Amino acid sequence: MIRVMSLRSQINLIVGGTAVAMFAAVLAVELVQIRGSVREEVEAANRVAVQFVMRFGDVFGTQGIEGVEMFLRSLGRIRSNEIVLIDAAGAQRYESPPSPYRQGQNAPDWFVSLAGSPRVDRKVPLRDGSLLLLRTDPSRALLDGWHEFRRLALIGAALASIASVFAYVAARRVLRPIAQVVEGLHEASLGHFDYRVPESASGEARALSGAFNRLMQAVVERDKARESALLAEQQRDLSREMALRFERELEQERRALARDLHDDLGQHSTALKTLATTFEHRLGGREPSLAQLASLMVQSADSLLGSIRAMINRVRPEALEHGGLVFGLRALIDDWQLRRPDLRFELLLDPSDDDVFGVGPDETESAAYRIVQEAVTNAVRHSQGSTVVVSLSRSDDWLRVQVSDDGRGLPSAVVRAGKDGRGLVGMRERAAALGGEFSVRTGESGGAELLVTLPWSSRAPADDTT
Repeated sequence: MIRVMSLRSQINLIVGGTAVAMFAAVLAVELVQIRGSVREEVEAANRVAVQFVMRFGDVFGTQGIEGVEMFLRSLGRIRSNEIVLIDAAGAQRYESPPSPYRQGQNAPDWFVSLAGSPRVDRKVPLRDGSLLLLRTDPSRALLDGWHEFRRLALIGAALASIASVFAYVAARRVLRPIAQVVEGLHEASLGHFDYRVPESASGEARALSGAFNRLMQAVVERDKARESALLAEQQRDLSREMALRFERELEQERRALARDLHDDLGQHSTALKTLATTFEHRLGGREPSLAQLASLMVQSADSLLGSIRAMINRVRPEALEHGGLVFGLRALIDDWQLRRPDLRFELLLDPSDDDVFGVGPDETESAAYRIVQEAVTNAVRHSQGSTVVVSLSRSDDWLRVQVSDDGRGLPSAVVRAGKDGRGLVGMRERAAALGGEFSVRTGESGGAELLVTLPWSSRAPADDTT
């Protein structure tokens, strides 16, 4: 695993590298200067030595090699030069002694190779055939240069160490807010969003720590809002499920109640009417008063049957029970057209074929029927218009219901609030219980326009064997 270098280490490395580079540059300049100084000193000493030997060579040469040797022994060395005397036979008679200056000390070989100058040998012939050999010797000049170079290197190393320590301390202090933020991000990655970094004194560090703390606070508030929204959504789903279950159970009870009314009261009322009709026919010629009483019983039985049919229709419309939503709405529209011939009622379907339109879930069909029933009633009673249009369009998953009129429309306050005393609250709750949508607005004709969307899944119609 590759470990990433920390920002503080990178800064220390940059500062240290810069200091080392500057120090190396200073040493390189110093080395060039030392090399030039050594070369200049050696060349100057060699020129002096050559001039001296050439000027006095003839003088000392007249005395013979013994006189020259005696003079050289008294002379010793000429600055950075070694003197060697060779007689005419080629034997070495004299060689300069080592320099006493810092005797025993020498510069390192690598320094000599970098700062030293090449050795130069000069030959001065004498009259008797002997030879003076002058050799340049920069060792003492190089030793001086080496001591100066080492002193500068020690000073530079000390300064570089001080700079590195200072950079380390300064970087640690300056980068402390960043380290705290990094620690905070690590805590946040572990889910500890309540972690806060201390605020710094400097402007940039304070802005950084403040931004991190505000970010963590925003995350905490977001999580709280998300939890609240999730809880509200769960409660809404639970309420919707309970409402849907209640609606289903209510429809089952309505269907059972309508069946009981039809089977029990309806049959008894029909039997009573049949019995009264029989009495009326048999007693008509013999007992007119009893026949009249039987006629009143027949009328009462008819009224009772009509009331039972009205009760059944209110509890569970017979048309909806036996023919589905489309059949039920057609019966509803036809009934209103008979009751209010001065108004025009229309039912528009998409798809227009009843078989293609299909049959939906009981709770969806019941809710759609009740919403249309309430909306048409409101339009007839309050719109003061001349036309009421009911439109149904269906897809595989949704049923869209629209009820519109050309009346005076709803008050603006009702449109904004979406509720008033005309049954809009009940319609909205029916749609919400099924997970649908409900809205009311002013239509293009100026009247009220109600829009409802309900979930729909087609099912095969149940066979009616009763």
